[in-house]
Amino acid sequence: MAELAERYGTPLHVLDEEHVRDTCRTYRRALPGAEIAYAAKAFLCRGLVGRLREEGFGLDVCSAGELAPAALAGMPGERIILHGTRSRRTNCARRCAWAWAGSCRTTRPKSPGWPR
Repeated sequence: MAELAERYGTPLHVLDEEHVRDTCRTYRRALPGAEIAYAAKAFLCRGLVGRLREEGFGLDVCSAGELAPAALAGMPGERIILHGTRSRRTNCARRCAWAWAGSCRTTRPKSPGWPR
């Protein structure tokens, strides 16, 4: 790791591709036929999105910053779940349209102006 940090600088995030793929396959075997989505807020980069896509996973995203790597790595829109907490439905719908996200889920805020 020290050699990698010296070569690429820090902070440096290193993922074990075999472990990522094995974990995806373990989930797939445990939940056959289920829609499985990785929470992008945990960690996201285009390389990881590509591996998740190849393993049949979707992505759970909540911001344009999480949508961008998904789009750049070719994640199909129907496998993107865009959710927003305390977002107006119109903003969420607009982001879904921009990203071609397959679904949009919101948590209803306790604030004035939310459509009843």
